[in-house]
Amino acid sequence: MKKPHYGWIICLGCTLLLFTTMGLIANVFSVYRPYIIAQLGFSNTQCAMITTIRCLFSLVAMCFIRPFYQKFNIRLGTGIAILICVFSYVIFSLSKSIAGFYTAAAFAGIGYGLGSMFPISLIIDRWFARKKALALSICSIGSGIASIIFPSIITSIIENSSMQAAFFLQAGCMLLPGILIFFLLRNDPSQMQLAPYGLEHREEEEAKVLRPSAPPLSKKSWILLGLFVILFSAVSSSGDNNITLLFTTEGYPPMTIAFALSLFGLLLSVGKFLYGCITDRLGTYRSNYLFGVSVILGHILCCFAFTQNTSILFISMALRGLGLPLSTIGFSMWALDFSDSRSYSVVLQRIQLFNRAGSLLFESFPGILADITGSYIPASLCYAVFSVVSILGVQGIYLSRRKQTAA
Repeated sequence: MKKPHYGWIICLGCTLLLFTTMGLIANVFSVYRPYIIAQLGFSNTQCAMITTIRCLFSLVAMCFIRPFYQKFNIRLGTGIAILICVFSYVIFSLSKSIAGFYTAAAFAGIGYGLGSMFPISLIIDRWFARKKALALSICSIGSGIASIIFPSIITSIIENSSMQAAFFLQAGCMLLPGILIFFLLRNDPSQMQLAPYGLEHREEEEAKVLRPSAPPLSKKSWILLGLFVILFSAVSSSGDNNITLLFTTEGYPPMTIAFALSLFGLLLSVGKFLYGCITDRLGTYRSNYLFGVSVILGHILCCFAFTQNTSILFISMALRGLGLPLSTIGFSMWALDFSDSRSYSVVLQRIQLFNRAGSLLFESFPGILADITGSYIPASLCYAVFSVVSILGVQGIYLSRRKQTAA
């Protein structure tokens, strides 16, 4: 029996990494928000500022991420990022004031910024010459797994014990995978005397696999791409963080929302796997349409949350879960398509910086809008519009790029 290429073990390590630094740090935090407001007396805006601060420090970390990984390498650097994430949730568990929550959010943002898609995209690019979209999709499933498992667990612990106990348990659930990740990851195939997946015994085809030199994006294209990434990041980050508050304030039972969040996490994982398979076969351009429509329809349905129809809750969560791989794997694939082998890390960092900037700029937006209007539904309507603009805008850049290449 042929031994699996170690690249797939790297995928396992990266899956656990994203489970920790994105899934547990960002994706399930929305479960805490109604309890933070109810138990600690914070306003909608104050509560929204917790994730805004996390996004701010994530953006700051992204500004230094390339020299950080040049100094510490991917294996050691991701280990440091996980320890910072663990420390942040220990602070959450000990805090009862808004200042303590803001401090914890700052450390959470640093760990999230240093330990998410940037190092994963770099290491997958090194270990895989083919099936990169599939490999990235497998890695990104980790964040969805956290959304499947933890909403109901966190809700149950808070209801039966305390919010502090839930935070402390989550810190422990970050530390244990972190130890395993450190032993699984290797920075480069050459460390194990291996070639990247897809080049074993096929060295003569290397020239066909490596991405050729491509003309860089123009200044105008970069400005437009940055705008579209910022808008879609608002949809994926701020929309996720406030989805619990949307349905809670419209009168849906907490456990029903928790089950819906678990469905969202399950279908997010399914959507990521489908995204990898479809993109490797059809290309990123067509995948943008397929998955973008799913996100748009999901947010349109959120606008009908006032009906208190459980079907609206579950269908909207399902559509968003299937479509939101665009906000993780999609950004990495856009970087691949808009770069060559030498400029990939630079293009990837820029796109991730736009991603973090979008999260930061719009994180408090739903809370502020809810304080003004008394509802989170207007924010969902804005997210539907943002999704349309960003998807169509990125497709326009792809078409412009094709014309430039043909010319």
